Amino acid sequence: MRVLNVVMDNRMGGVQVRILKVAKELRSRGVETVIVTPRAEGEFHVRASSEGFEVHQISLTYPRLPRGIKATISDINWATSFLSTVLALRKVMKKSRVDVIHVNGLLGLQAGIAARLSKLPLLWHLIGNHYPQMAVRALMPLVKKLASQIVLVSERTKYYYFGDKVLYSSVTILHEPVDTSYFAPHKVPLEITVKLRKELRATPDGGIVGSVGNINPAKGYEYLIRAMAKVVHHISNVRLIIVGPTPSTQTHYANYLHKEVIKLGLKHIVKFVGGRDDVRELLSTFDVFAMASLQEGTPIAILEAMAMERPVVATNVGGVAEQIDHGRTGFLVPPRDTHALAKYIIQLLQNREIARAIGLNARRAVQENFSLDQCVEGHYKLYKRLTRNINC
Repeated sequence: MRVLNVVMDNRMGGVQVRILKVAKELRSRGVETVIVTPRAEGEFHVRASSEGFEVHQISLTYPRLPRGIKATISDINWATSFLSTVLALRKVMKKSRVDVIHVNGLLGLQAGIAARLSKLPLLWHLIGNHYPQMAVRALMPLVKKLASQIVLVSERTKYYYFGDKVLYSSVTILHEPVDTSYFAPHKVPLEITVKLRKELRATPDGGIVGSVGNINPAKGYEYLIRAMAKVVHHISNVRLIIVGPTPSTQTHYANYLHKEVIKLGLKHIVKFVGGRDDVRELLSTFDVFAMASLQEGTPIAILEAMAMERPVVATNVGGVAEQIDHGRTGFLVPPRDTHALAKYIIQLLQNREIARAIGLNARRAVQENFSLDQCVEGHYKLYKRLTRNINC
């Protein structure tokens, strides 16, 4: 079986990580994945190629809200290139002899139409709750018409995409996965953790609060920084480590965050370390993992932290409440609530035994509900269902 996996963003993120992890595991079941990415900023196409996947880059774009000249020009380009993009996708589908199309994200309309024109089964994977409701209402009728199968990343996102009409028969839930054999505390030698903690200037009586994710406003980093301004009044020598690259489109936001750090007197507390290849090792140094996102699907970063037995404090957005059992495997707080964020961070840093118990519970929960094996099996069954006539 050959699957064409279309992604609308060429940057590495949770969706891209999932695609690669699942695709590698599916190879042993006779499923080969072909990947299509936009010709845009990012390294996903390079990463996918280096791992042996057939990759095609085409002019995949999507409409934006009309906020200024650049957005207007982008929308005009999207509209004028729509047909040529559909034709380019059909060409890839034919040349690569694929059996099923897997589209990631609400805005993958060109791939959806190309799949229908090519008479190929279409799995449409809806991720996150960051789209304006106007766009959701306008596009969901098309998604339902074109898709052979719709996949959501959480139960909560059913209501975001379908409102009260959630009994659509071709909808299934596939939680984003984490490889618990890789993200495991025993896989990081103690000397590596000690070395990194020294590099990050951590002290035993203070501790490290860490967060992982691209620098963009949806991650709500300013609220986490403001929460840390409250934490430092209670705990000495604490550090906040923010791991994640800054896309070229987010330099203004990154500058705003740096100014906020200086304004709050946290220059020696907050450290931005950029994109890193040693995320697992960095997670092992964190005493608390914190995520202050304003919008999410089911973020893999949270699951990776939980798999590493890190206690998590995260905002209750998207499907995060399906990842964290409040009080048992972590803590949930309202978005933008810096007081609640600070409260639970302080509680975990001051009560190491409680933090340890929550971390152990968190890893067990990931193993039971969010394992890579479960996600791979879910993908395989869906692909097989969509191509019953193919011997796979």
